[in-house]
Amino acid sequence: MHRILKSKMARNINITINPDGYSIKGCDIIYPPKGQAGEYARLAANPYRGCGNGCVYCYVPSVIKMDRAEFDAGATPRPNYLKRLERDAVRYMATRCREQVMLSFTTDPYHPGDTSLTRETLEMLRLDRIGYGIEAAEGKAE
Repeated sequence: MHRILKSKMARNINITINPDGYSIKGCDIIYPPKGQAGEYARLAANPYRGCGNGCVYCYVPSVIKMDRAEFDAGATPRPNYLKRLERDAVRYMATRCREQVMLSFTTDPYHPGDTSLTRETLEMLRLDRIGYGIEAAEGKAE
């Protein structure tokens, strides 16, 4: 979406900053990670559910309460992810957010399958002038 149009959209949105001082109420794709993940970034986004790398040391399936076999079977895009990311990004852009969005605490954004959603995510964040970082798996440990 064109940047000028986004700016106009942002002016018409009622935005409430959460008590943490940086996340926005009503955003569900760009979110504040809980627990130890919050030590790495105040905001995060996870384009996929599952992974496919099959790393034996991965703790994520137990954290997100997903069956290990289903998690290791491969990454699938979250429903309506780009549309929901766009909605959240417009809100963060309107606040002139300076927090970095970390991809991705619950999957490898460069998993073995189709990662075009990762590229589209990075492009959208870049266009909205929202900083980002990437956390990717180092590889499969046997």
